[in-house]
Amino acid sequence: MATNTTHTTINTDGPQNINIFLSDIPLEILWQVADYLPRKTLQSCILLNQSLSRSFLPYVWRHINVFHFYPSQKKMTPVERFQRFKEQSVDTGALARNGGHIRTLKGVFVEWIEQVFTAEVVGSQLVELSILSYCCPLPRQSIPNYMSNFEGVVSRLCRTLSMFLQHQANGSNKLRRLRLGIDVLCRENEEDLELLLASIPRSVEEMVFRNWLGSRDAEDYIRIGMNKWTPLGIDNVVVEDFQRKDAERRTQAARQGSQLPSGLFSTLTGATTTSDTISTDASAEPGFLPHLKRLVFDKSCICQATMDLLLPWFPALESLSLFDSNIVQPVQLTRSIQTHCPLLSTLCISRSQGENYHRLIESTCSLLLCASLGGWKTVALSTFQPHSLQPSAQALLLQHAATLETIFFQGCRVGSPFVFRVLGSAPRLKRFVVVSARKVPVKIDPSFVEEMDWVCRDLEVFRIMMNMNRAHDRPHKGGRRNDNGESIVSATDMVQYAEGLSAQRKVYRQIGQLTKLKELIIGDIENDELSHNPFMKLARDRSGSRFSRHYPNSRPSHDNNLTSGLDLLGNLKQLRRVGLIDMESGGFMECEEDKVWVKEHWPLVKEGYRDYFWKKLKHL
Repeated sequence: MATNTTHTTINTDGPQNINIFLSDIPLEILWQVADYLPRKTLQSCILLNQSLSRSFLPYVWRHINVFHFYPSQKKMTPVERFQRFKEQSVDTGALARNGGHIRTLKGVFVEWIEQVFTAEVVGSQLVELSILSYCCPLPRQSIPNYMSNFEGVVSRLCRTLSMFLQHQANGSNKLRRLRLGIDVLCRENEEDLELLLASIPRSVEEMVFRNWLGSRDAEDYIRIGMNKWTPLGIDNVVVEDFQRKDAERRTQAARQGSQLPSGLFSTLTGATTTSDTISTDASAEPGFLPHLKRLVFDKSCICQATMDLLLPWFPALESLSLFDSNIVQPVQLTRSIQTHCPLLSTLCISRSQGENYHRLIESTCSLLLCASLGGWKTVALSTFQPHSLQPSAQALLLQHAATLETIFFQGCRVGSPFVFRVLGSAPRLKRFVVVSARKVPVKIDPSFVEEMDWVCRDLEVFRIMMNMNRAHDRPHKGGRRNDNGESIVSATDMVQYAEGLSAQRKVYRQIGQLTKLKELIIGDIENDELSHNPFMKLARDRSGSRFSRHYPNSRPSHDNNLTSGLDLLGNLKQLRRVGLIDMESGGFMECEEDKVWVKEHWPLVKEGYRDYFWKKLKHL
């Protein structure tokens, strides 16, 4: 049987005939063994391959990332990776046959959509689309007169992308996540920008801008002054005015909530449609994306001129995330958010690279915290350089205590009074995480714990390193010793130890009332334990791996046993994870009685957390 016969029909035995083509067999089988197989065996192979194709190929083609690389191919250029994909999937006809199965398409340029990933090939079942840029950054021989007609090429590719997105909108309308790269949705041509915005499917719920420059003004800003990361337009008088009128604006916004555009008010106030009933009629509510709730800027420079055009399209925006991004004019951005995005309730700011990047948080946080008119639900601030949360920002957060559900601070310098006031005034709080930066640990003194009772009875995650008066260590641990090697314990040492132990029991008494707690970590935290948090993007070292460092304290902690406060945590029946890192030298579970107590009172605790707790417990 010749292998170059690609359309031979084989009639199978049975009640009906099935058309089977040699093109259905993978090429490696066709080239290597087809000539040596009997007709009946070849027929069985084809039938088996067809059965596998019906059940297996949809999963194989579900997620496509052209920039995916194998460990041995890390140095491949974008063009080389695209050529590899083209040879293996396009030239063989595999993409044309299976493009309709694609749900996630990543790592593509618009010119590749024009050439390969056309709407007819990909279909309209996409859920996530990631566009790197209009054109591949390496040699553009495939685009005639690219440099001499740059604006024309970009305008043509913009229309191509608009038609592709419009096809998704007119089809199943399942697109939920849209990620755009460097020069997509820039403000160079407002007509193209309006055309592209109008073509985005109304089903999109999340948009991500990566390496994004809103306009040439932003590019000039980067070239001239971005190395200092000093945002423009910040005036102390303006900041104070924002903060002074914040409560008044939120009250006024609540009164005017019913004045939102017709058809949109029910969507913004919770009466949202399901994913199966999202309207595809572009004329129903023109001019905005009613389901877009999350906006992310990753390594971008946020230009106010472009934001003035974008934000009116996002009236249902609930979450704003800034990852390694800078705001050129934070005052104007805050005003625009207040005007166009009344439902904003989540703010995530993360800095993980370079020097002085943490200044963005210090200088603009007091302004951005005024952006929410309905009250913050989630505030996440993270940097690997230590930074201070300004007193004005702390005061603003306390004003939103009634709505707060999640607080995530990494590297923030916050005092004990602020921490315990949040715990005592935020009844909806479910996640409270305060962790160390790479250089300066965050320690909370529990001496302020008696200021008020904790009202956050629904708290599920509590992660913080508390300074349990570690200067008052156990008298028989360390310290001075006599000639016989025995510890010298003075009356002052005993008094200080008793005071520290009393403070620890006060903290444990408050924690013991949080009966819905699922995760309790008091002590230092390894950074890699935060790698899967839903708010931040953590830094990577030069080798490409995440930082994983542990910063133990030099002094031991107090006892952690039934006599020092562990008995006060007996009501935490829902605990899944317990971390008392760096408290082992104080004598955590040194007797069998403590271990038995843990097994009885924390029945749902899972093993696997890397700390001294499991080393003690596994011997039970």
